[in-house]
Amino acid sequence: MAKSNDVMGSGSINLAKNVSVLTSITDKSLKNPARLGLIGGLLWLVVMLFYFVNDSLTKPFESYSVFVVSDILNIVGAFLLFLFIRFLYKQGIHFGLKKLMLLILAGFTLRLLGKMLDAFNYALIDLQVGSDALIAGIFLLSDLFHLLGAIAIAVLMLIFLKKEQKSSYKVICFLNVFFASLYACVYIFLFLLDAGIIESLYIQLTRLVSLFTSITLILYFSVLLKDSRKMQRKEENTLDI
Repeated sequence: MAKSNDVMGSGSINLAKNVSVLTSITDKSLKNPARLGLIGGLLWLVVMLFYFVNDSLTKPFESYSVFVVSDILNIVGAFLLFLFIRFLYKQGIHFGLKKLMLLILAGFTLRLLGKMLDAFNYALIDLQVGSDALIAGIFLLSDLFHLLGAIAIAVLMLIFLKKEQKSSYKVICFLNVFFASLYACVYIFLFLLDAGIIESLYIQLTRLVSLFTSITLILYFSVLLKDSRKMQRKEENTLDI
């Protein structure tokens, strides 16, 4: 729901030019949704850092119980990012691109399902149940879901890049579009690898790109959370006058 022009004075309009465009087009506070997105990005980053550190150890952790934790963090992080997009869609924040925002929401939903499929598949492998064909098929499906999720992130940030006025947002959104697009490209190769079309792919490349994608998301939601708090304080001060 758009904010009324009667509520926003000249001071609020000037402030709106220095914060995210999202804060000026909804009556709902973005503080909690931004916090959800930030936590989701942080969980994503933590999991990627764990993979890098574990791979660098002389004796890396190989217990499935350790990876169960990373699977849970992956799922929770993906769910929190999904909640942020769902909030935008339910509030009608789609910049005249309602169908595209619905597809983006679907992409984040599929990314969440992809994380769940990964956890389920690794459980099958650890328990030594399920045929090789079943496991390979699930990996292919999760690769496809992750690819669509990465595309959704890139398209969302491309929309923000075009709509935001603040330079810091434009830089962060540009970086996010770049790394999310690269992330999608990497998953295309991973899909081809799991399909047996190509013989080898460095998994570290996937994780490295994923790492930078999570960092750019963290930057975006950190600035958005800061601006949401700023707008909330401004509106509270206006009501007190």
